[in-house]
Amino acid sequence: MCLLQQICYVRLKQLHKKYFRWTGTAEEAVHDHLKNYSRKIKQSCGKLKVWFVVHNLILIFATPFLCTDIIDGFKTIRTNNAVHNGLSVGFLMYTIVIWVAPLYFAEQLQNHDDKLCTRVNEFCPGTFREELERLRHAHLPNPPDVANANQVCNYTLHSRTEVNKFLSYLKNRKSGFLMGSYSFQLKLSMLSVFLAIFAFATRTVG
Repeated sequence: MCLLQQICYVRLKQLHKKYFRWTGTAEEAVHDHLKNYSRKIKQSCGKLKVWFVVHNLILIFATPFLCTDIIDGFKTIRTNNAVHNGLSVGFLMYTIVIWVAPLYFAEQLQNHDDKLCTRVNEFCPGTFREELERLRHAHLPNPPDVANANQVCNYTLHSRTEVNKFLSYLKNRKSGFLMGSYSFQLKLSMLSVFLAIFAFATRTVG
């Protein structure tokens, strides 16, 4: 899951640079995103979907019971110094991280999409002028496609009208695990974890 979201992050950064210098139509940019990103992510998530749902359900229902068992273990530790308290706390944190990490990485898929929308929404004539200035101040040889301001004006997403066309697609496009309400699944799982931690803390202190 970590590898999947990291690949998505890198791929979207590449697409951001690609669309910054896009010379086709906004409709062609939509097709390019659909072909080279959205469909591939959908296929990858489809192969992991069953595993993700099962993992989520286990996390929701099993975490409180797991913490109850660990609390009982702590009570035993108080009367038996064979196991160090720090080791048990470390095991608890390790277990929670292992269970929660896939949910965090899955959530990142949608976060990466949102970041691309934000970056595309920043496209405007001023943004392109800033890019030209950055290249000049960096003393880099100007590539052929950013040689001068007139050439930059030929980029499709230099126009806010074209940007808005592309954004209307990006804002309605979601990636990741979309069974029912994905965000609800994640938040419900997080709630289960936090309740388990709270119960663990109160009962241990008590």
